[in-house]
Amino acid sequence: MHHAKRFSALIALAGASASALSGQILVAGWDFSQYRAGYSAVGTGYTGVDSLWANFSGLDTLGNANGFSGPNDYHFGTFYYGGQYGSSQMIDAASPFTTYWANSGNLTSNDGAATNPYYGSTFNGTLKNQYLTDEGQETINPYSVQFVSDFSGESFVFEANVGDGYIGNGWGLSYAGKMASGGTTTLSWEYSLDGTNYMSTGITHTFTTTDSAFDLSLADLVALDGADEVYFRGTLGTISSTLGEIPLLDNVAITAGEVASVAVPEPSTYAALGGLFAGALVFWRRRRQA
Repeated sequence: MHHAKRFSALIALAGASASALSGQILVAGWDFSQYRAGYSAVGTGYTGVDSLWANFSGLDTLGNANGFSGPNDYHFGTFYYGGQYGSSQMIDAASPFTTYWANSGNLTSNDGAATNPYYGSTFNGTLKNQYLTDEGQETINPYSVQFVSDFSGESFVFEANVGDGYIGNGWGLSYAGKMASGGTTTLSWEYSLDGTNYMSTGITHTFTTTDSAFDLSLADLVALDGADEVYFRGTLGTISSTLGEIPLLDNVAITAGEVASVAVPEPSTYAALGGLFAGALVFWRRRRQA
């Protein structure tokens, strides 16, 4: 696959003895607290970026306290908004990063989506924030992403992968969304296996001023079963230029119901199969000669 940050063996490194993990596994999650770690673009001293790595994953069990916010979370997902993988170019000459962070935009409706057997907390849980501090992020996270009226009709992409040698089944996407202080807009979703060819889910979510949890269900995404990497593209509806009538997005979680290893035969297996085939060929020739 072409994703630049594919990681091969975090599950194995974590000491998982089974060939599959099951339950609702958080593959990649974003609470956007990275914006206060110097990775956003508005305000003095910030560095503009055209993508944002995931900062949560239940597949990374190498972090503090049994894997809370481990150091390798970024391997498992990326948020794109700079023209990559079917996203729109949301960066202009005036600002290096115009998908602004919203200082008072922390949403809570999808907090529980981060719960995981390895992860053990929520997006905004106190213990989670304690360990995020070790990664240079804020202990208190009042941040979300907001999209201004310039982005009406434009698209962003969330990518997630389970690492080389694994596949995911029962994929899901959930997130929190609302309008800042008025108006409505919509967000329509597509999915892809390669970041190039997208299929519509047929699902459009409507944002209001109520902090609401939204999701794409297993039935919507059954075509993704068996994939090791998935892309979700969200396309914004009309966004008003009226002050405060802007959508906020927060606590994005891409999950899988199962992550399983892909069985690759050992060299000895190939040798045994070759011997079996050779024996069968000799037997067949003798039968013909008889």
